[in-house]
Amino acid sequence: MNSEALRSGEGVEPTRKAKQAVPMQCQIEANLTAAHVMANVPGLRRRVEEMLTGILETAEEIRRLQGIDFATTADQPMRVHIGNYIISYLLDLDRRVAKVVFVEIVSRQLGKANSTKAG
Repeated sequence: MNSEALRSGEGVEPTRKAKQAVPMQCQIEANLTAAHVMANVPGLRRRVEEMLTGILETAEEIRRLQGIDFATTADQPMRVHIGNYIISYLLDLDRRVAKVVFVEIVSRQLGKANSTKAG
């Protein structure tokens, strides 16, 4: 192939982009009280969203590969420790939603936990 043919694109097969499935967006919700607590702490909402998005995606993958379902009920939420907070949440894998239902502030100085019940 000569240089003129290369410049014009003659005889060169166009590159193909691999088709990637666009995953459905995960949704992170919070009840009013939990949303208020997270809004009052700089960066907490973002950190919670990042953590719960990862947990939701992992739970979906486990369900897809292993057939195990992470059903949560309002009376038994899951919990994750983020910074000085314990976040209680529910997962709805069918809707791709994680909902924050409770934010607990952990006080290291007192060795106790101060609770802010979201209901």
